[in-house]
Amino acid sequence: MTYVTESGEQAALIDWCQAQVALGNYPELAYLTAIPNGGKRDKRTAAKMVAEGAHAGALDLVLPVARQGAHSFWLEMKIKSGHLSDVQRDYIGFLSRNGHKVVVAYSFEEARDALVEYLTK
Repeated sequence: MTYVTESGEQAALIDWCQAQVALGNYPELAYLTAIPNGGKRDKRTAAKMVAEGAHAGALDLVLPVARQGAHSFWLEMKIKSGHLSDVQRDYIGFLSRNGHKVVVAYSFEEARDALVEYLTK
């Protein structure tokens, strides 16, 4: 049995994006950026990150490319059993109300398909 993790799915997405850029497909994907808000950290590192602007609820990835009338594309990776926290739901609402495209993807494939759709329509 293979155990699928959010981190593994996100890493697979980044690998795919880098391959697409190398092939000359979707060059905008070179600017897809991870936001390292999650994870367990010691108190000192966590305090430093907050002082530097880390924000609870920030989503996993952002693509600062305008398409489809949206200012940018934000992506939250989850696995099938994952769920959004209340803080993430609030952040998603804020982004959506302010003209950003937001997708919650439950697999590498969903995330990939959402990015392709965003960039090509």
